[in-house]
Amino acid sequence: MEDEIKLKNRDPLKIDKPSICPHCNKGIDPKILNWFPFKIAEEPLICVCFQCPICRQIFFAYYAFDDGFLPLPASYWNGYRHPLQIVGGHGLKKEFSKEINRISPDFVVIYNDAYKAEQSECKSIVGISYRLSFEHLVKDYCIWMFPDKREEILKKWLSQCINDYFDDDFKEIFSRAAWLGNDFAHCDLKHPECDVDDLKQIIEICVSKIEFKVREKKYIAEIKRK
Repeated sequence: MEDEIKLKNRDPLKIDKPSICPHCNKGIDPKILNWFPFKIAEEPLICVCFQCPICRQIFFAYYAFDDGFLPLPASYWNGYRHPLQIVGGHGLKKEFSKEINRISPDFVVIYNDAYKAEQSECKSIVGISYRLSFEHLVKDYCIWMFPDKREEILKKWLSQCINDYFDDDFKEIFSRAAWLGNDFAHCDLKHPECDVDDLKQIIEICVSKIEFKVREKKYIAEIKRK
């Protein structure tokens, strides 16, 4: 896809726009937001800022710029300059709090593997991967609460961990995440009205409840009545 950018006191510069978003990896016709000239190691370049119309993320592309005096550079292709380098993106990442990263780093890694697979349209493996990340979150949280029962917790089913180690105010929503996650591991769907977005929403609620409990426990332990 070609376009032009207008430089001050210069003829329009014809460019070949990137056709794949480096964030969501989708085929796109990106929107040009801005551009400016600059140099790297005395090499004149044009930096163009693009926005993906699908995921709305920003990325940049560098183009060779001869300032109108040098011969046409090798970056020309059919009369249009193609990008020398694309900067930014390469897969969206879900950020989690320091509490979640500390308690369950495996959850963070597996969740983001599923998140990247979802961006790449690998829909058949996404649900089961989110479900696996959730199991790591639950078991790691149980171990954080009961470190002396680590081996026992690791051997239990996910549902057993929720029933045996969680307070009542946790059990309802965590059980539903487990039920829905199991649908992505079996052929017989128990909740066909729900999809992977519902599973992600419930996991986010569970993550928030764990974060709240961890912070609550921290401040109760650290702040004493005087």
